[in-house]
Amino acid sequence: MASRLGDDKLATQEGMEMPIVRIEMWAGRTQAQKRELARVITEAMVNIAQTTPEATIIIFEDIPKENWAQGGVLASDQ
Repeated sequence: MASRLGDDKLATQEGMEMPIVRIEMWAGRTQAQKRELARVITEAMVNIAQTTPEATIIIFEDIPKENWAQGGVLASDQ
């Protein structure tokens, strides 16, 4: 399996292009919320991007508020 996960666009497995969807958000979402997000994002990718559920990769990255800044202010300080 050749993979280009770092470019956030496509990976290749056995010649099949696979979309990779990266979700970066503050830490604290439940497993149930992530399951629902995975389900509806996969459905959208199938319907709009015309891929298959099996080919769709979703990566959740939980970012602690102390590691996130906007407008020069840490989210943990807001």
